[in-house]
Amino acid sequence: MSADCPVYRAERAAWAACPVLTATVDPHAFVAWVATKDPFLSLRRRHRPECHLHEPVGVVVGDRRTTRALAWPGHQCIELPEGPVTQSVLLHELAHLCLPDNEGHSRQFAAVHLELTQCWLGEWASTILARAYREHGVL
Repeated sequence: MSADCPVYRAERAAWAACPVLTATVDPHAFVAWVATKDPFLSLRRRHRPECHLHEPVGVVVGDRRTTRALAWPGHQCIELPEGPVTQSVLLHELAHLCLPDNEGHSRQFAAVHLELTQCWLGEWASTILARAYREHGVL
């Protein structure tokens, strides 16, 4: 996916407007925390009924060749580049794991990402991200 797609442009605009979205976290702890609670579990159950909810979501930190975060829904895994990672990036990748493999950056993806953002980062962060998604034609 191009770094210039509407979802990425919207996210960059939201990050500039809302510092909460750029807070870095320990990716292993954050994913373990979010992926074992609702709304993540209920979203996965709704959109990916074939998923085994008891399987943990893995986090793999790649080597220097890994340049961006990627979700691997078939493996219930998120791959990250070395270095700090934000809560918003992790929620973006977790949203991919809630949806069918071919969903991409659709309106449904944006809706799931917004629901996760509202739950874990709050109303302000979700409102800023929703506005950016609308301004960039994602919603």
